[in-house]
Amino acid sequence: MKLQEQISRMKSMMDLNESTSKDLSELIKKGLEKSLMSKHEDLLCKVEVRHPDKREVLQGQEKYLHYGIYLHVIGGHGTEYFPQSIDVYEMYGNLMDEAWDFVYNYFGLATDVYNIKTKKCEEN
Repeated sequence: MKLQEQISRMKSMMDLNESTSKDLSELIKKGLEKSLMSKHEDLLCKVEVRHPDKREVLQGQEKYLHYGIYLHVIGGHGTEYFPQSIDVYEMYGNLMDEAWDFVYNYFGLATDVYNIKTKKCEEN
């Protein structure tokens, strides 16, 4: 069964209008891992997804409205992606755009996407 069929099937079992009360983090994470990890295995180490209610809010800050997607990528001093040239910057940006597009196209949800740089995937 294709990924798109699996997600459609799962979505039909849920009412996504209640997404503020239902936590789709694990479903989103699995979808992102299947779609991104194989294409970017040399760059992407791990994907984390946090429900808006489970994201840390600082004092005086408003509650988050969107899921947080954290892409753990190889980068920084001591890696092949240092110094961060324009090409490397665009590569990270394209990966983040791909993650955002995937979630929006399959789940209809806007997200906040971040990258977290690490020297090696084993550190995660």
